Amino acid sequence: MEQEEILTQLKKHLKVWRAAAWVLLLLFAAVATCLVLVLFQDGRKKDNKETGDTTHVVQNRFVVADAVKTANEYSNHDCIVKPAQIMGYEYLSLSYANGLTIYLRNEYPPEGTDEGTDLPVLISNGSEFRECKNKITVENLKELSEQKPFVHGEGEYLFFTNSDGTYGFINMLTLDEAVNVNPKDLAASYFTLEDIGDDHVKVKAGGAEFVFHSANHTVSFEGFEVTDEEHMLNVSTPVCLGSGEYIGYLDATIVPSGDRFTLINAKFGAYVGFDYEDPQSTKIIEPIAAPIENPIVLTGSGRYYLPRFERVGTHSYNWDNLVIKENGFRYLTDDDGNVISRMGVDVSYYNNSNGAIDWAKVKKAGIDFAIVRIGYRGVSQGSVDGDSYAKTNIQEAAAAGLDVGVYFYTQAITEEEAIEEADFVLKKIAEYGAENITLPLVIDTELYEPKQTARGNLLTREQRTKCIVAFCERVKAAGYTPMVYSSLRWSIMSYDRDAVADYPFWFAYYGERSSYRFDYAIWQYTSEGSVPGITGEVDLDMMLDYSVIKK
Repeated sequence: MEQEEILTQLKKHLKVWRAAAWVLLLLFAAVATCLVLVLFQDGRKKDNKETGDTTHVVQNRFVVADAVKTANEYSNHDCIVKPAQIMGYEYLSLSYANGLTIYLRNEYPPEGTDEGTDLPVLISNGSEFRECKNKITVENLKELSEQKPFVHGEGEYLFFTNSDGTYGFINMLTLDEAVNVNPKDLAASYFTLEDIGDDHVKVKAGGAEFVFHSANHTVSFEGFEVTDEEHMLNVSTPVCLGSGEYIGYLDATIVPSGDRFTLINAKFGAYVGFDYEDPQSTKIIEPIAAPIENPIVLTGSGRYYLPRFERVGTHSYNWDNLVIKENGFRYLTDDDGNVISRMGVDVSYYNNSNGAIDWAKVKKAGIDFAIVRIGYRGVSQGSVDGDSYAKTNIQEAAAAGLDVGVYFYTQAITEEEAIEEADFVLKKIAEYGAENITLPLVIDTELYEPKQTARGNLLTREQRTKCIVAFCERVKAAGYTPMVYSSLRWSIMSYDRDAVADYPFWFAYYGERSSYRFDYAIWQYTSEGSVPGITGEVDLDMMLDYSVIKK
């Protein structure tokens, strides 16, 4: 029994050894076959060289004959170009510092060489390969090798400008792509149109909303322009609803974002009339037949493009020469550094409420002029009242050596009321000493806030213009210089500056510099100034046109 058990175990071991021997034999045969194929190929290549047989050369052709030479010529500090072997074919690889590598196939069989045939292009970020969707050819190889990655947000992008006016990109980190994007389509996507009946269409653009009188309900562009500034695509275009129906103007920037292009800094302004914000306005805009050339651009509660003034001149102030002192005072100089402006304040009862103004200190601090509130009309009942500190401020400012003017806060709703206001100013000046007045008599016209129903707020642009003209003509007839005070938006939308172009303008705008290019003689640039001799905050002004000073 013991011998039989030993024999049985030997048989089992023999079966295992026999199986192992077969496996080894098969592996040896496979290795031998590979060696034979390699030797056969080497021999074939050798025979080809010796006999002139160019079968392999005929079957496989190259776009770039000398890949090594081309790679050396195209490599630079931003991109390394070199040959690479993938699946038995030669590729040209472009490797960027951020990890993107583009593999452009250089070797191909005859059936892949027909004109117009796109050769395979692979892209890799080091962790994955993808087939490239954008068209890359050997012809634009050098351009790609020289392109610096476009950085926007957290992404880096390789940019494509196509001959048909479309654009594309590769996200160099994620390998996401955009292909053949038409900027017009992207710009059109910024707008949402809604048919609201009666040939009216509501146009939404960003946070703005306008209603136009039109039967066309599709946005189109006439005069579309795209400029490429280091792959920031700037779009500028008039916007239409139909041919010859211009409704506004769009400025925007197109940039890559993730796997698509997106609009940033989009600004749409509607072509509107000057009376668009009148209280009685229907807010329904009629499209115009041609875009407005060099328009007035007004921003704030809506962005508007309006025709230029016809009679109001433009200023030539160079704000690059503006000097801002630590104390908040400002001076404008000419190109040679000579000061060509004067510092001033405007005051009312409120500036005296915390204590008397020491005008001698004000003068010593560097203030050259003061404009004093002389009176006002109530916003509801419409009564005319004088400023309780007007006499003191006028006389003491003049005595301290400042040039002095006065302003009246108007709420006139008729020409008769405006004349009444002017007569009030003239009467008070006579009482306080006309010899103290060397600057204009100003009508202050502005929006009363927060009470939107103030009597002066409800005027149309035409009515308000008539009131301003009536005041100014009354002042002018009395031998004084009239002036109009208002803010940027109010001076454009709330009265006709062309109609009052003969009167100097006192401009209220709070900021370091203004894009308002039309004439103004005085600029009120802050309501939070600080001046020795005046307790609390005070309005600060720059006089830019000395002709308003009475000789």
